[in-house]
Amino acid sequence: MKYEGKIVISDKDAAMIKRYTEVEPKCEEECFLGDPIVYTYRFINGVEADVKCCSVSSYEEGGCNTAWTEAVLFDEHHHEVCVTDVCEEYEGIWELEYDGNQYKVEVMSEFGRFAEEAYRLYKLDWMMTHNISPEDVVAAIEAQILEDPETSVSDAFDAVENEVGFKNGCMWVCFNEFLTHEFKDYDYLKKLMGNAPLETRLYFYREIMELKGNELREAIA
Repeated sequence: MKYEGKIVISDKDAAMIKRYTEVEPKCEEECFLGDPIVYTYRFINGVEADVKCCSVSSYEEGGCNTAWTEAVLFDEHHHEVCVTDVCEEYEGIWELEYDGNQYKVEVMSEFGRFAEEAYRLYKLDWMMTHNISPEDVVAAIEAQILEDPETSVSDAFDAVENEVGFKNGCMWVCFNEFLTHEFKDYDYLKKLMGNAPLETRLYFYREIMELKGNELREAIA
């Protein structure tokens, strides 16, 4: 069985972890030492995943003193049952296995969650402006499944989104292209907020309005 979850970390912690894992400290004072930074996700079956940013044991002159990351899985009795290889990045997808089950945790910052929600709103806006209805989406997915009955709904949607498209092959831009263009358009982003959930709108007015113009573009780069 597959279990999935998402951990959203504060932008402050995301920036701090990024600095600890990517920037080589020039002295002991700049080095991350001490207890690890840990975020935990509890799955519905009681299994927990800790995603950790760990420090070096001590500063070593001329050595590698950047922090490292890993994910650890615990069973319902909090016994360690699986651990990933050591990594250099914290945000992203972590996958672990235990007792025949697959566990996947996605870690993202508040800013990353906002970008993900903005992309969802952009796709809805694109559908409206291109006269694509939810029924059109379902029909396109069903067409893929009719071609290959063994295709899952998820794979069928991926085929529509990445290969086939809707009417006349038209399709919204991919997430990375959205970040490069539409997401950098402050006025368009503000327009999308009209249909956004309260949490997304609050983040926009609390954080994004402070990043107009070049600052917003630099934050996404």
